[in-house]
Amino acid sequence: TNSAIVDAGDSFEPEVLSYTDQYPGGFDMPSRVFVSGAKYRYGYQNQEVDPEYLGGAIYYKYRVEDTRLNRFFSVDPLAAEYVSNSPFAFSENRLIDGVELEGLEFIGVKDENVTATEVDKNGVTSLTIGGKAYQSSGTVTYNGQEYYNLGVNINNSEGNRITSFFVTDEQLSAIFPSSNENVRSKLLEELNANMSSYGIDTYQELAYFLGQVGPETGGLKKLNSTEDLNYNCDNVCDLIATYKKYNKKSKLTETYVKDKGADDNPQQYVNNPKAIGDLRYGGGYNYRGRGLLQLTHKGNYLKFQKNYNKKYTTAINVVNNPDLVASDSHLAIHSALDYFHYKVIESKIDLSSKNNATIDKVTYKVNGGYNAKQERRNYTNKAFKALH
Repeated sequence: TNSAIVDAGDSFEPEVLSYTDQYPGGFDMPSRVFVSGAKYRYGYQNQEVDPEYLGGAIYYKYRVEDTRLNRFFSVDPLAAEYVSNSPFAFSENRLIDGVELEGLEFIGVKDENVTATEVDKNGVTSLTIGGKAYQSSGTVTYNGQEYYNLGVNINNSEGNRITSFFVTDEQLSAIFPSSNENVRSKLLEELNANMSSYGIDTYQELAYFLGQVGPETGGLKKLNSTEDLNYNCDNVCDLIATYKKYNKKSKLTETYVKDKGADDNPQQYVNNPKAIGDLRYGGGYNYRGRGLLQLTHKGNYLKFQKNYNKKYTTAINVVNNPDLVASDSHLAIHSALDYFHYKVIESKIDLSSKNNATIDKVTYKVNGGYNAKQERRNYTNKAFKALH
């Protein structure tokens, strides 16, 4: 094209520097290539081409494509999460209705049922998605792709994201101002990649989750922690009182505590972590608190193990090796997401509301009591403000 205005009767002849016809996948067609001078360095799907390597290899961000075979040279970095796909397949073998995203996955070229209708003077975009109206105050870039930020995850019929809710480092820093940068980085990576699969699809749900994470991690200063059960005499008395107050309907009743000898001989638990763990948790001391939300009780470790092994191809055994929940940052975070999912997301609590009464309900579900109640309120309310 030419940027000049052409009057009636005038004409011009553009100079063609190069053109290339290609097979699906990017391999140049013989006798269908013209170059005048140096060949343009970018080609198929606007990716950089190496003409000296196998007739024109295409360099995506994460992998290199062999255009002769429509295959990548290296294994998919996400192969463990997408076992149904060949680890070497280019664009998931779909070359007509989509493009390859950075050497990682197929992205459809058309997001059906999505219409961006207008952008007002404040930069708010009005959209219609699947017949429902939404408003987006901005966009979020993730893995090189830009998405409308609606505070909710929405996918098209191909399973590709149309809009998505992401948490940023700035938001986590606002919620946890004294947090550890490395801890934030690990949590961000896991949340943005996995929170939707655990049912956290709105900023309110994420706020309730992070509100519980705060007190359990010292304000997000640590991920790999194990509960300290080295109690002094006052802590032991508080523990017994807590059991009597919060466990009236469980096996940990006043009678149970007496049977364990806690009332008659509380001294046996002072500075004795194993005795405290055996008293406190189903399965005993081995199943004391670990991970982002301090997973406890053998039954909860077993449930996490089953749920995780259904979701991912790399099997774990945290029942036989519960220390993995503390030593592995990935499992420390996923154990918390899984626990929050079945204790809170699947409950009948209305997480669309934002008030202290709801925060307290979530606290009881997660904590089994109201330990650090005000601290959990404070973190949750800060998360509401930072995420919205």
